[in-house]
Amino acid sequence: MARKKQANGVPEKSQGDSALKLVHSVRELTEGQFDYWIRCLNRAVELRGGEADTFTSDDRQMTISYWYILIYLLELYAANNNPFDVDVVDKLVDGITLELVSMQKLSRDLRGRYKGETVRRYVGDLKRLGLIGQDGRGPLATIRLTAPAIRALIYTIRHWVVEFGKLNPLLQEFFRSSKATSDAGAWLTASR
Repeated sequence: MARKKQANGVPEKSQGDSALKLVHSVRELTEGQFDYWIRCLNRAVELRGGEADTFTSDDRQMTISYWYILIYLLELYAANNNPFDVDVVDKLVDGITLELVSMQKLSRDLRGRYKGETVRRYVGDLKRLGLIGQDGRGPLATIRLTAPAIRALIYTIRHWVVEFGKLNPLLQEFFRSSKATSDAGAWLTASR
């Protein structure tokens, strides 16, 4: 299919070009972000006395599951503390937070994503890796987050914000050349 030519003889860019560029960039960027998470997670495990390369890119799905549990715990910590304040994180007594949540509440709050036994298994893994602390047993056991786990999460968040921010010029180009903005609102409203 021939492209239309502008007055200067240069082919016009089609909406498909900007859409392709945007989608391709988002896919590539997204794929790389969990590799960064794995590096941060490995560093946290290493700081807690584990093997430096505990996780590889083959473990991506498992580490994504760990992300959801750890980010939930970080959110609970952030309710009363600024996890981005490294001075505060560095001063945690024994390098671990106070109790954040019971196993019962953690399982209940994550039940939309995981079964209870899956939460217990992942918490066991994270405890074994030294990324969380667990006091007690059973549903009333309480969970705490370690300083290296907090750092792994906040460094990943910072990295993702910067990296996804690089998509802004592509998004602006795409939205200038398409009806995508008006269609999105209509689609969301219609899907309810």
